[in-house]
Amino acid sequence: MSAATTPTSTIHPLGDAHEYRIPRDGDRDLTFQGWRLSQAKDCKDYSTFRSCTEVSIYLTHGKALVTHVRRWNEDGDVSKDEKHAVAVHSPNDRDPDGYLLNFAGAADAAVEWLKEDNGGRFGTLGKRAWVDACQEYPDLKGKETERID
Repeated sequence: MSAATTPTSTIHPLGDAHEYRIPRDGDRDLTFQGWRLSQAKDCKDYSTFRSCTEVSIYLTHGKALVTHVRRWNEDGDVSKDEKHAVAVHSPNDRDPDGYLLNFAGAADAAVEWLKEDNGGRFGTLGKRAWVDACQEYPDLKGKETERID
C-alpha cells in the first residue's frame, strides 16, 4: 500500500483570483484572471452633465500589471461617450535594449503609462490608484515613491 499525498497549494496574499473583462476601444476586450489592486474615481459637475474618470490597476495571475483609465459623461442616470485606455505591463516584456523588464520594470512601465495617459505627469487619480496598489500588493511595496541615492 502506498502513502497518499495531498497536493500543496499556495495561498495568494490577495486571496482568490477573479475573472475580469475590460473593454478596449478599437481592439478586442481584454480578459484575465487576477486581482484589482486599486480603483480611484472622480466626477466633475458641469451645467448640463457630469464628466467622470476612473483609474484601476490590476495584477494578473501571471504577474502582469494592467492599467485601465475609463472616461465618460453622465446625463442624469445615462452614461455616454465612454472611452477606455488599457495597457498590459508584463515582467516578460523587453526594454529597448532587449533585456527582460522583470516585475520591477513592469511596475516602472505602468507608472510611465499612467503619466503618459495624463499628458506626461501623474494626475491625482493615477497617483492615488498607484499608491493604493503599492499598499495593497506586497511586491509593490516601496514602489509608491521614486528612490534616489
